[in-house]
Amino acid sequence: SSPGASDYDIQKLTSGHDTIMSDTDGIFHWNMSTLAEVPTSVVNADGTLTYTIKIRDDLVFSDGSAINAKHYVASVLANSSPVAVEAGGSWQISHWFRPDSP
Repeated sequence: SSPGASDYDIQKLTSGHDTIMSDTDGIFHWNMSTLAEVPTSVVNADGTLTYTIKIRDDLVFSDGSAINAKHYVASVLANSSPVAVEAGGSWQISHWFRPDSP
C-alpha cells in the first residue's frame, strides 16, 4: 500500500463519487463510473492545464437528491483552503495529473 492510501480509501467510502481514484500502487486514474466521458484538457499559456470534467447525470446522494458540478466545486474549494492545506490536505488537481504523468 502506498503512503496515504488508507486516507484515500476512507475518503472513497465516505464520498463514493470521486472523479479520480488510485490503484494499489498509488497511481491516479479517472473514475469512469462517476464520469460521463473521459475528461479533456487544454494546455494554458503558462504551461498549466485546464480540465473539462463532465459527471454522469444520474449521480445521487444517499437521500436520493441529485449530485451536480456545484457539489464538486464546493468540495475542491473547501479542501484547498489554507486551513485544509495546513492540516495536510491538498486537492490541487495539478498534483495528480501532470503532462509528464504516465
